[in-house]
Amino acid sequence: MPHVTILRGNRTEVLSAYQGETLLDLFARCGLSFYAPCGGGHTCGKCRVKASGGLSPMDGEEAALLGGVQESGIRLACFARVEGETTVTMEEAAFTAQTGLPGPAAEAGRPQADEPVGFAADIGTTTVVVYGLGLKSGRLICAKSALNPQRTFGADVITRIDAAARGALAELRAAIVGTLNELLAQIRREAGNKPLQKGVIAANTTMLHLLCGLDPAPIAQAPFTPNSLFGRDLTAGELGLSLDPHAPVHLIRCLSAYVGGDITAGILAADIGKPGENSLLIDIGTNGEMALGKGKTLFCCSVAAGPALEGAKIRYGMGGAPGAVNQVGLDKEGLSVETIGNLPPVGICGSGLLDAAAVLLDTGAVDETGRLSGEGLIPELAGRLIELDGQPAFLLDRESGVAVTQQDIRELQLAKAAFAAGIEILLKEAGLTPEEIDRVVLAGSFGCALNPRSACRIGLLPQAFLQKAQAGGNTAGAGAVKVLLDDGAKARLTQIAWDAAYLELSGRADFNDAYVEAMLFPDGEE
Repeated sequence: MPHVTILRGNRTEVLSAYQGETLLDLFARCGLSFYAPCGGGHTCGKCRVKASGGLSPMDGEEAALLGGVQESGIRLACFARVEGETTVTMEEAAFTAQTGLPGPAAEAGRPQADEPVGFAADIGTTTVVVYGLGLKSGRLICAKSALNPQRTFGADVITRIDAAARGALAELRAAIVGTLNELLAQIRREAGNKPLQKGVIAANTTMLHLLCGLDPAPIAQAPFTPNSLFGRDLTAGELGLSLDPHAPVHLIRCLSAYVGGDITAGILAADIGKPGENSLLIDIGTNGEMALGKGKTLFCCSVAAGPALEGAKIRYGMGGAPGAVNQVGLDKEGLSVETIGNLPPVGICGSGLLDAAAVLLDTGAVDETGRLSGEGLIPELAGRLIELDGQPAFLLDRESGVAVTQQDIRELQLAKAAFAAGIEILLKEAGLTPEEIDRVVLAGSFGCALNPRSACRIGLLPQAFLQKAQAGGNTAGAGAVKVLLDDGAKARLTQIAWDAAYLELSGRADFNDAYVEAMLFPDGEE
């Protein structure tokens, strides 16, 4: 078997590959966390590695996806097959996870001498966050996070369901269990090596299926009936977690195939469904989940927004890692661009893409149909209109060449239209207008990162939400903490599941009509 030497930062690892195995399949088989948004579908061009040695020659399809970088030793892991001794250089995985918690668990510290310890986890599609807490005081001991290693199989739940159908269910389960055990070991050390006596896990429906080794295929097939909606305790031993095998771990109940336990936990944490209030929880990502509370009545839905906001299908798209353009604006000098970590730009993440689109709309470079023409651009910006692969593009950074292309704008239109249409249907079902919503909670890391003004300017959110939108932080994790510390919270979760009306949007004519209409950008600020 040929050997593949992996160089990542200061670490070196040698993997044994099967003859003709792709690098991506090798990474997945060996449990190596790697960013592959389309899961090896040969569509995104993002699984780039610097590789040399015994690899299959590059074909025309791979070269087309790589664009102009094929001469620099860069290969796509889903194409490159191992034929002999190979060396691969990979960047250290870097990401920004939202771990902050509100309330009494805000200040970290060691538990009391005689205090039992537990954990609350939020298994996200992109990141995993685990909190260690004292079960008497409710005090946060620490929060630990990691990238979800299942990203090697694809960036979204559909690509991972497809991977499971191709026989990778055991590998998907082993990957997430391994990461959870690593994070739990870190928490035990921070807690003075005290054993963790119980736990709570919030996650979407697919992530919970993969954690439990359940076939997720029905989630992606009509009538979208998952094998379980959970809402029950399993033992740590049943889940493969390295705790006392009899320690109970509660899996927070899901509402449907695409409105999972992370949203149920978020409803609990954000107090959606408060009497006398109209409130809306929105989790913005590849799959957008929403919950609207009209007093105690709850309406929920999910929209397939596509991967644009996660960086996939965007020419220079990437996640929220150092060097990603995350803020774009206008100032006296012309264009203002900021990156995560204030590093030289290497790509653009979702919040930066929203800002860039808002700027292009404000300057007239993009019209309401989404056409990027540059008409009306002020002289300071006119020189930034370029051409890439035969399409217009707007240059964000001259030195790196990071730009927003016409196709990027089209992908953003697809994503924002899904959210706008979902919100419109929820409001319709509740008999409310956008002006009648009292509070809008934007959940998760992306909700904390985006500029509400940009989201409203491009039509992802109604303009009436601008002064009502607030970053909710990790509402899924906060809800899991509540369940861990308060036995009465489980009863509230049961009530949420009982009260919530799930709206299946696929096939609804009014949703399709709203989606098509929402493809247009607003023609100006109201």
